[in-house]
Amino acid sequence: MRNHPLRIGLLVFGLLVGGGCQSLTPQELDWLDGARADFEAKRYERTVEQLALFIDRVENAPELADAYYLRGIASAKLRRRRDAYDDLNAAIRSYPNPEVQWKARVTLGVMLFEDRRWSDASIVLRDALDRMPRRRKANPLGMGETGSRRNPTPYVLYLQGLSLERSGAWSEALVPFERITRDFPNSPQSETARLRLRVRPTHFAVQCGVFGRANNADQRLTELQRAGFRPYLKQEPRGRKLVNVVLVGQYRDYQQALRELARVKGFVPDAVLWPS
Repeated sequence: MRNHPLRIGLLVFGLLVGGGCQSLTPQELDWLDGARADFEAKRYERTVEQLALFIDRVENAPELADAYYLRGIASAKLRRRRDAYDDLNAAIRSYPNPEVQWKARVTLGVMLFEDRRWSDASIVLRDALDRMPRRRKANPLGMGETGSRRNPTPYVLYLQGLSLERSGAWSEALVPFERITRDFPNSPQSETARLRLRVRPTHFAVQCGVFGRANNADQRLTELQRAGFRPYLKQEPRGRKLVNVVLVGQYRDYQQALRELARVKGFVPDAVLWPS
């Protein structure tokens, strides 16, 4: 499986440029433009300070949604999770800027995922996907950072699928993976999505080794049995070939699976969780 890191830094899709700036005073424009420049320069504390001045002064302007969104991202960068949650929700509640609506929800979804609130993350990411522009073609490099034109949709679908799996909704999790393979077949997430659809997992297991030769897999099984585990063998497609996978346990609950993973790693350091 490819690694798709989950980082708030990936979620700055481009600094927003609100409409209707003609209603702002020169001072308000200076605060907003200065905050954008500070954010680009990674001066996140200064970004928060300038946007606080802007938000306190401005009422009922389209740019408020932009300001809350950008301050929420800056707060997340500063590891101020509660402030980030508050501002991103405020961005959604304020002036109904369609671009802010989906971007703020995606960022919230990633934060919820990072905070292991899987069910909440899946709901917020579903709402974000409903509001995202329908673009079928994905850049093969995946989701980009500030100013990038890469399509984030396959990444958001992938994250929604993981959230559903980790909340125990295994059948529902196949839906976003199916859309990745259908609409974004060349995206970085497509290989993992195709594997999920072939295996159609219903639980997590601890993967203790993947072997092309059956006798090597049998040796690992014996070693694990002697260590007091109850391993089993499963053949799965990986890439273009069928391999022998040595597994321990069957867990629908992700937290329980993590606990077992920690126990197995004492014997197999490179063990990982695997949907099976």
